[in-house]
Amino acid sequence: MVVHLAVTTDYDTLRAMKEAGCRLLIVGYESGDPQILKNIKKGATVEMAQRFTANCKNSACWFTRLHYRAAGRNA
Repeated sequence: MVVHLAVTTDYDTLRAMKEAGCRLLIVGYESGDPQILKNIKKGATVEMAQRFTANCKNSACWFTRLHYRAAGRNA
């Protein structure tokens, strides 16, 4: 099963996923640069991504890898 999550997914949801059998999250962040996130109108911030990552770790869901997609500053 594939589930798409946003960085706004809260800890309780992640914990419920873990209890329902989720064992692996493959996470892709568009950028760690606030200006690029703003330019691509992602609606997310670096702080939101950091909170989401911490919530994933605290919920005991495991990451296989974290990767960033490259986007130009003028995107």
